[in-house]
Amino acid sequence: MLAIYAFMASFGLLGGLVIMGFPVPMFATSFVIIAIQTMVHHVGIVLVGVYLIVRGKIKPSKNTFLGAFIVFSIAVSVALMLNTAVYFAWDYMPGNMSWFNLFYISPFETTIMPIFDLMQQVSWFLFFPAYIILTSLFAFLMTSAVHALSKIKDIKKNPGQTLDNITKGDVPPQGAEV
Repeated sequence: MLAIYAFMASFGLLGGLVIMGFPVPMFATSFVIIAIQTMVHHVGIVLVGVYLIVRGKIKPSKNTFLGAFIVFSIAVSVALMLNTAVYFAWDYMPGNMSWFNLFYISPFETTIMPIFDLMQQVSWFLFFPAYIILTSLFAFLMTSAVHALSKIKDIKKNPGQTLDNITKGDVPPQGAEV
């Protein structure tokens, strides 16, 4: 369960922010309900990710992030299989399915993400490993940054404490003598 929480707090947080930052495909569809549901869903993912980090349920560490990466790898594999299945089943589906590009990794659709779109134009086989590596790196950095920011808030509440003490959990109750 910790791996799923870690995935939500790292990759989910990053993915939610990316969708909110680049919502173009969501609004390019004629399915208004899907666009609304997608934005509500991704806002929820961001809120859950921030909650898990700020409340200390997930702390950045190698083992925690390894679990998150394993869940991410499974999710990417499922997304790639669904992208491929939908592409080949396209002729049998009603309507235009060009908006279907889970995680923006379809080998059949161009991604909208900056820098990744340039890599994908060169080769999907350059794009895909770069996507995995860079997404993992940014997810870890974002989790670490949110965790550090939440600890700075704790330092302001407990004057005289250091980030090191708070990270270890050595925080006296508010107002206690330091």
